[in-house]
Amino acid sequence: MVQPLSNLNPGDSKPTEISFPDNSKVLITTWKAILVEVARWLISNNLLNASPCPIPFKDDSRRYLISASNPTHGTGVPFRTDSHKVYKIDGFYITANYGGKDLIKYTQRIIKQVGQDPVRFKVRLS
Repeated sequence: MVQPLSNLNPGDSKPTEISFPDNSKVLITTWKAILVEVARWLISNNLLNASPCPIPFKDDSRRYLISASNPTHGTGVPFRTDSHKVYKIDGFYITANYGGKDLIKYTQRIIKQVGQDPVRFKVRLS
């Protein structure tokens, strides 16, 4: 089953693939990979750059999803640094230590922040 990211609701199914607006696809096995691979695609397509960074979890938050300078929140607290929670992609730091529902919400936020539409990103579920 394939669903647009805008309608995705994590449940018993697992994500197996994500497709992007340019029809490229990446195999995935975790909800965390959705956020990471979307960020990677946005960066590699020059849609995400330092301009909107840092990108906060929500408006007026001092905790960040993505930082372009260093892995530290606006509160001064560093991003968690174990390899399963912080990803470095081309100089951007992405924190992904959340459950499936939050990961989808935060991924949609990042996509919208750079002027794209989450409906154009599709996820295949097992």
